[in-house]
Amino acid sequence: MPTKFFQIFTLKTKKYRKALDAYIQYSDLKSSSINQESSTKLESLESELNKKKMEVLEKDKALQQEQIKFQQEQINSEMIKNEKETHFIYFLLFILVLALAFGFFIYNRLKLSNKQKIIIEKQKQKTQLAYEEIEEKNSNINASINYAQRIQNAILPTEKMLSENLKNHFILFKPKDVVSGDFYWNEKANGFTFIAVADCTGHGVPGAIVSVICHNALNRCIKEFKLTSPGEILDKARDLVIQQFEKSDQDVKDGMDISICSINNKTNKLTFAGANNPLWLIRKGKLMVTKGDKQPIGKHQKSTPFTTHSIETESNDIIYLFSDGYVDQFGGVKGKKFMYSPFKKLLLSIYEQPMQEQKQIILERLESWKKDLEQVDDVCVLGMKI
Repeated sequence: MPTKFFQIFTLKTKKYRKALDAYIQYSDLKSSSINQESSTKLESLESELNKKKMEVLEKDKALQQEQIKFQQEQINSEMIKNEKETHFIYFLLFILVLALAFGFFIYNRLKLSNKQKIIIEKQKQKTQLAYEEIEEKNSNINASINYAQRIQNAILPTEKMLSENLKNHFILFKPKDVVSGDFYWNEKANGFTFIAVADCTGHGVPGAIVSVICHNALNRCIKEFKLTSPGEILDKARDLVIQQFEKSDQDVKDGMDISICSINNKTNKLTFAGANNPLWLIRKGKLMVTKGDKQPIGKHQKSTPFTTHSIETESNDIIYLFSDGYVDQFGGVKGKKFMYSPFKKLLLSIYEQPMQEQKQIILERLESWKKDLEQVDDVCVLGMKI
């Protein structure tokens, strides 16, 4: 288009020089315009290119950040995985150590158990031998006690003797153990019938040994020394018992409490003496008490002669002699002693019954009172009807 314009211009003006200058100016302008336009475009392109570069850089930067983040996550994941594996290894090691420790403990326990089993077996054998030895000793002791019972029973009056001498009577004899410190005594000598209930110191074997000594002393009093008065019999019995125990190097203060009656076989007169123990007489519904002296048969701080009491009896009078085992028995709702007052009431309620029935009632009352409690002492109660 410029060339055409130049041609036209040249044809019209016929001014070639001017045309050339114009063309040169035109070319310069055109080049300037083109350069400016190119420069502008170039700047635009450079701007665009810079912009694209920035975008690419930003994308590359973002990509790098993503890659770094991904790598970090992989590293964290590996670390977590490694940590879990480490924990698992530690756990396995802990389980292994625990299993080894438990196995060692079980081994030691089994070893100790075997030792203990051997020790226990040896102790069991020793215990068995000791038990057999104790059983043998107990058997021998029981045999000795049973034989002592036979001896004690041999010195006690038989039921046949009592029935012949006392006629209407009962005797309740209940030792705490196999042998007894209590005993009852009945003899006929020198025109008199003697009856007594004695309570020796202690019970069981010791009491039985004392009872043999005291029983022998009573027999000597009437058979060797021909005594008939209950007071004199007790005085002499005391001397004999003390003499017997004085043979020992030790200070023996054992002895007995006793109630003793003497009945004249011709006149039927009854005399009584007591060492701590009384005589009870029931006549027509009234209970009369004759007390014994407050001293035992044996050593005492101030010994005095025993008192002999004369008792005028009547037909159907009932005499009761007894040791303190019955009234001292614990029982009842409050676990207290039976005591003398209830015992008096019991005898007054049954004295009209036949003598053997009285015995049964007294025994049943004792068992009912005692129930599951232990018997605390020997029990001896004698009743006789005049």
